[in-house]
Amino acid sequence: MNTKPLYLTVAIALVVSGCNPSKPNNENPDGNDNNGGETELTFRTDHSDWPDITSAIALDPLIENEISTLIAGMTLEEKVGQMVQPEINSATPQDVIDYHLGSVLNGGGSWPDGEKTASAGDWLDLADAYWEASMDTTDGHAAIPLIWGTDAVHGHSNVYGAVIFPHNIGLGAANDVDLLNRIGAATAKQVTVTGIDWTFAPTLAVVRDDRWGRTYEGY
Repeated sequence: MNTKPLYLTVAIALVVSGCNPSKPNNENPDGNDNNGGETELTFRTDHSDWPDITSAIALDPLIENEISTLIAGMTLEEKVGQMVQPEINSATPQDVIDYHLGSVLNGGGSWPDGEKTASAGDWLDLADAYWEASMDTTDGHAAIPLIWGTDAVHGHSNVYGAVIFPHNIGLGAANDVDLLNRIGAATAKQVTVTGIDWTFAPTLAVVRDDRWGRTYEGY
């Protein structure tokens, strides 16, 4: 993956800025700037109007202290890397070490080594390789377990031979909550045996326009 300068530059800019640019003060009504093509941006720093968030799960002081200690010892590059999530077809285990990646993902049509018929064992081997790379501290950086997210919206459908279920729009039409629970359990088991921690499902989408391209993922 040869995109380190690009994605690190963009990500660092977003982290430092607060990711909330306002409209430039020098913008003309016709949309053109008046300073030779350069646009000046100012960034919001006051977030006092953001709503308070109260979790139903109480904070564990020991865990919070461990997190604070870990973050305090991380470089900016490490922190940015933790927020970058490349596709498995563009990130190797060595990239996890080099760029301190926090997660990877595979979407539809993405498999280990680009092999559509890759076995469950091949998926597990790649998951293990990513995890081992994330725990490598030989370069003096922190060991933070990598998370792999997969599109298993209606079964672990990217894995050759895995059970594929109807899409969510069909399952919702079945109006059978117990069936959906059993499908979720079966999908979770197949995701787990391939060494993956996280699936982008179930979707909570509420479809409001049938022209939306992912209408089928809503129940």
